[in-house]
Amino acid sequence: FESTLFEFEHSDPTDFTRGISGLHNLGNICYMNSALQVLSNCVPLTSYFLDCIPFIETNTNRRINGDISNIKSNGRLVTAYFIFIQSMWLKSAHGRQCHIINPTSIAAEIRSINRSFRSYTQ
Repeated sequence: FESTLFEFEHSDPTDFTRGISGLHNLGNICYMNSALQVLSNCVPLTSYFLDCIPFIETNTNRRINGDISNIKSNGRLVTAYFIFIQSMWLKSAHGRQCHIINPTSIAAEIRSINRSFRSYTQ
């Protein structure tokens, strides 16, 4: 799987290099953006999200220690990360050579799960 994930196609000058994208800084999330860039270049994790996650059913009604809302929140974060990975790595997601991604959904889900990230201060 590693060879297909990081295979670069240079036959068309309008092709983009997969996984090489800029991320908008949405008000003091530069550290999150750095972490997202690193995670997106982790071959096993990215391959999982691109190849396996469509086959996995999420069960939002399952209880872990009696807490349903935590599972739903984490499911939304996983979905936001899945969309992010698709936009970083799938050729069909882009029509130009260079692109910038807006990680609004991931930032919003992280803020909803952990209140320490809700402000825009460092």
